[in-house]
Amino acid sequence: MKLNDMTIADIEQAAAQNAEAYDTMFQKSAKAAFNEGACWAYKHLVEKGHDVAWCGQSDPEDSVITDALLRGNGFQKMAGDDFYMLTEEVSGIPVIFEYKMSTGALFFCDALIPYPVALLSQIKAVFKVMGVQRELRS
Repeated sequence: MKLNDMTIADIEQAAAQNAEAYDTMFQKSAKAAFNEGACWAYKHLVEKGHDVAWCGQSDPEDSVITDALLRGNGFQKMAGDDFYMLTEEVSGIPVIFEYKMSTGALFFCDALIPYPVALLSQIKAVFKVMGVQRELRS
């Protein structure tokens, strides 16, 4: 099966099977990462400009990540022009989130999320999975 022939049901089934390989506590996060990764791969491997409804970002509140957006949501700009940090409590443990603007990568707990993060909704999804109680706004 080719990626562009996959349906939502195919992605959901593969995500569920992939998530089963992880400890119960991480299965929801693994499933969400797999789904997001499938959308990212689809968008980058098919013809430029081609999109499908299940991969589209339809939230009008969604914003592209910028310096102002990160600073407005409590991230602190660090050395260099594209590195930002935010500390949040996750299950009683302080976790440092790092965002690198030039690569669009969000890091936490020394683990890189295995897909690019370029939209506010993607950071919101990560925070939701990790139980971070911070309201991010555009």
